[in-house]
Amino acid sequence: MVTTAMAAPKPMVKPDALWPISNGDEITVILPKASEEYGPIKQYYLVVVPSEFANKEPDDYKVEELMQTPMDEDGPYIAAAFVRQNMPERFVLGDMKVNGGFRNRKLQPYRRYRIFVRAVVDTLQKNLFTTSPYSDELSLEMLPQVRLPSADDVPNVSHIERARTDVGWIVGPVLLIVFMALFLTLFFILMKRRRQQAKAPAGETTMKLLMNTGDLASSHPVGGAGADPVELRRLNYQTPAMVGHPPIPVSQLAAHIEALKANDNLRFSQEYESIDPGQQFTWEHSNLESNKPKNRYANVVAYDHSRVVLQPIEGIPGSDYINANYCDGYRRRNAY
Repeated sequence: MVTTAMAAPKPMVKPDALWPISNGDEITVILPKASEEYGPIKQYYLVVVPSEFANKEPDDYKVEELMQTPMDEDGPYIAAAFVRQNMPERFVLGDMKVNGGFRNRKLQPYRRYRIFVRAVVDTLQKNLFTTSPYSDELSLEMLPQVRLPSADDVPNVSHIERARTDVGWIVGPVLLIVFMALFLTLFFILMKRRRQQAKAPAGETTMKLLMNTGDLASSHPVGGAGADPVELRRLNYQTPAMVGHPPIPVSQLAAHIEALKANDNLRFSQEYESIDPGQQFTWEHSNLESNKPKNRYANVVAYDHSRVVLQPIEGIPGSDYINANYCDGYRRRNAY
């Protein structure tokens, strides 16, 4: 059987105020507890120090020194003492009750106090203890908090180290498994793509796409394109450029391109110049003074016939305007 020597407990967190009690004579505080990893705790002392006397660190106070402050004099004093099993999480300062042989003295108005907790290890050989830091300044004039912390809000230092260790053992393997799964997934995707590319000869994919396009064109003749609103618009609202340049069958595309290249790309230039700039559409709403600041650029406007119309707000001119137009999609008008 192996035993370890007792040592001072690990540092504690500082006490904190909960809220002033309604009668204005008392303050409820939250008390920390010490870790018993290095030895069982025998007793806790709650020490109250008027702020003007807090001129040294909590560890520098001796219990004997704190016991010597008379009831009718100012100075640091022990407000309560508790054995380990009776140490409360909350304590009311200033109620004049006796705890562990010490009087919980009445607090004075318009005076500031700081408190700390000392935990003493249960051993006779050594004077082993740990002391919390000072609390923030407390006074009877403190404003009440909106929310009252529950017992879960009080940190339990004895469980903090154990929780950190447990979380590390859980999170580490989980992250490792996730990273391995992502790596294997990416690896198989890349391998699958490489195999497909190795099987397909160069240019085969392009030829298949062209052949499929030709099949679609032959299977949907002009007379049967009534289900496509985009095709209907092309047929019924043709611009001069569309009339002069009808669709080219895939089988004739190569010869058509060679014809466009003739005479130093003359027909390419003519075809480009015949493109309708779309100036027949109006954009009166974009030119309104209330809407001009909404246009990103002066020459990027929203055509009236296809602009996105917002729900107007009464009394705000141009509230229905946004610099955006609907666009047709595949077999769907105004899809975007």
